[in-house]
Amino acid sequence: MDDLLRGQLRREPFDTYLWFSLVDGTSDIDGVLDLAAELLPLVDLATGPTLDLGLGSDRPEHVLDIVVSRLDAHPGKGWPLIAAALANATVRNRNMAVRALDAWPAGTPAAAEAVAAAARIEPDPGLDRRLRALLRKWGM
Repeated sequence: MDDLLRGQLRREPFDTYLWFSLVDGTSDIDGVLDLAAELLPLVDLATGPTLDLGLGSDRPEHVLDIVVSRLDAHPGKGWPLIAAALANATVRNRNMAVRALDAWPAGTPAAAEAVAAAARIEPDPGLDRRLRALLRKWGM
Protein backbone atom coordinates (compact mmCIF):
# COMPACT_ATOMS: atom_id res chain seq x y z
CA MET A 1 0.00 0.00 0.00
CA ASP A 2 2.81 2.41 0.89
CA ASP A 3 4.43 1.90 -2.52
CA LEU A 4 1.16 2.62 -4.30
CA LEU A 5 0.61 5.82 -2.29
CA ARG A 6 4.19 6.95 -2.86
CA GLY A 7 3.78 6.44 -6.60
CA GLN A 8 0.55 8.42 -6.63
CA LEU A 9 2.19 11.19 -4.60
CA ARG A 10 5.02 11.46 -7.10
CA ARG A 11 2.34 12.25 -9.71
CA GLU A 12 0.22 14.45 -7.41
CA PRO A 13 2.59 15.75 -4.72
CA PHE A 14 0.12 18.14 -3.10
CA ASP A 15 -2.85 15.81 -2.77
CA THR A 16 -3.63 16.11 0.92
CA TYR A 17 -5.87 13.04 0.98
CA LEU A 18 -2.99 10.89 -0.26
CA TRP A 19 -0.65 12.38 2.33
CA PHE A 20 -3.13 11.74 5.15
CA SER A 21 -3.41 8.15 3.94
CA LEU A 22 0.35 7.68 3.85
CA VAL A 23 1.23 9.44 7.09
CA ASP A 24 -1.52 7.83 9.12
CA GLY A 25 -1.15 4.42 7.50
CA THR A 26 2.55 3.70 7.86
CA SER A 27 5.10 3.08 10.57
CA ASP A 28 7.90 4.21 8.23
CA ILE A 29 8.15 7.82 9.35
CA ASP A 30 11.67 8.10 7.93
CA GLY A 31 10.39 7.12 4.49
CA VAL A 32 7.57 9.67 4.77
CA LEU A 33 10.02 12.38 5.78
CA ASP A 34 12.35 11.54 2.90
CA LEU A 35 9.49 11.65 0.42
CA ALA A 36 8.14 14.93 1.80
CA ALA A 37 11.59 16.52 1.67
CA GLU A 38 11.95 15.34 -1.92
CA LEU A 39 8.52 16.46 -3.15
CA LEU A 40 7.90 19.68 -1.22
CA PRO A 41 9.49 22.99 -2.21
CA LEU A 42 10.85 23.57 1.30
CA VAL A 43 12.80 26.72 0.44
CA ASP A 44 9.71 28.25 -1.18
CA LEU A 45 7.63 27.38 1.89
CA ALA A 46 9.94 29.30 4.25
CA THR A 47 8.54 32.69 3.28
CA GLY A 48 8.31 34.28 6.72
CA PRO A 49 5.42 34.68 9.13
CA THR A 50 2.01 36.20 8.50
CA LEU A 51 -1.27 35.90 10.34
CA ASP A 52 -2.67 33.58 7.62
CA LEU A 53 -4.38 30.65 9.32
CA GLY A 54 -3.53 28.26 6.48
CA LEU A 55 -6.99 27.03 5.64
CA GLY A 56 -7.67 25.09 2.46
CA SER A 57 -6.19 22.01 0.88
CA ASP A 58 -4.03 20.62 -1.89
CA ARG A 59 -1.29 23.22 -1.57
CA PRO A 60 2.29 22.56 -0.52
CA GLU A 61 1.86 24.31 2.85
CA HIS A 62 -1.02 21.97 3.66
CA VAL A 63 1.09 18.91 2.95
CA LEU A 64 3.79 20.37 5.20
CA ASP A 65 1.13 20.78 7.90
CA ILE A 66 0.03 17.15 7.61
CA VAL A 67 3.54 15.80 7.99
CA VAL A 68 4.85 18.20 10.65
CA SER A 69 1.69 17.82 12.74
CA ARG A 70 2.67 14.17 13.34
CA LEU A 71 6.28 14.82 14.32
CA ASP A 72 5.66 15.38 18.02
CA ALA A 73 5.36 11.58 18.15
CA HIS A 74 8.86 11.28 16.61
CA PRO A 75 11.18 13.59 18.61
CA GLY A 76 14.38 14.52 16.84
CA LYS A 77 13.10 13.68 13.37
CA GLY A 78 12.17 15.87 10.43
CA TRP A 79 14.28 18.94 11.05
CA PRO A 80 14.27 20.18 7.40
CA LEU A 81 10.45 20.03 7.37
CA ILE A 82 10.14 21.57 10.83
CA ALA A 83 12.50 24.38 9.82
CA ALA A 84 10.35 25.15 6.77
CA ALA A 85 7.19 25.05 8.89
CA LEU A 86 8.76 27.32 11.49
CA ALA A 87 9.41 29.92 8.78
CA ASN A 88 6.13 29.37 6.90
CA ALA A 89 3.54 32.08 6.32
CA THR A 90 0.74 30.14 8.01
CA VAL A 91 0.18 30.32 11.75
CA ARG A 92 -0.85 26.67 11.80
CA ASN A 93 2.42 25.42 10.31
CA ARG A 94 4.43 27.50 12.76
CA ASN A 95 2.35 26.13 15.64
CA MET A 96 2.88 22.57 14.42
CA ALA A 97 6.63 23.22 14.22
CA VAL A 98 6.68 24.43 17.83
CA ARG A 99 4.60 21.44 18.90
CA ALA A 100 7.05 19.07 17.21
CA LEU A 101 10.08 20.83 18.70
CA ASP A 102 8.51 20.88 22.16
CA ALA A 103 8.66 17.05 22.09
CA TRP A 104 12.44 17.16 21.55
CA PRO A 105 14.36 16.57 24.79
CA ALA A 106 16.75 19.39 23.88
CA GLY A 107 17.18 21.76 21.00
CA THR A 108 20.05 21.40 18.59
CA PRO A 109 22.07 24.54 17.88
CA ALA A 110 20.37 24.86 14.47
CA ALA A 111 16.91 24.46 16.01
CA ALA A 112 17.63 26.94 18.81
CA GLU A 113 18.94 29.48 16.31
CA ALA A 114 15.87 29.04 14.08
CA VAL A 115 13.46 29.32 17.03
CA ALA A 116 15.20 32.46 18.30
CA ALA A 117 15.06 34.01 14.82
CA ALA A 118 11.38 33.08 14.50
CA ALA A 119 10.59 34.61 17.90
CA ARG A 120 12.14 37.92 16.86
CA ILE A 121 9.69 38.32 13.95
CA GLU A 122 6.60 36.35 15.03
CA PRO A 123 3.45 38.50 14.54
CA ASP A 124 1.11 36.21 16.53
CA PRO A 125 1.44 37.01 20.28
CA GLY A 126 0.43 33.53 21.45
CA LEU A 127 2.88 31.82 19.14
CA ASP A 128 5.59 34.28 20.13
CA ARG A 129 5.07 33.24 23.77
CA ARG A 130 5.30 29.56 22.80
CA LEU A 131 8.54 30.14 20.87
CA ARG A 132 10.11 31.97 23.84
CA ALA A 133 8.90 29.27 26.26
CA LEU A 134 10.52 26.63 24.07
CA LEU A 135 13.82 28.48 24.18
CA ARG A 136 13.59 28.72 27.98
CA LYS A 137 12.81 24.98 28.20
CA TRP A 138 15.97 24.30 26.21
CA GLY A 139 17.94 26.63 28.50
CA MET A 140 18.60 29.22 25.81
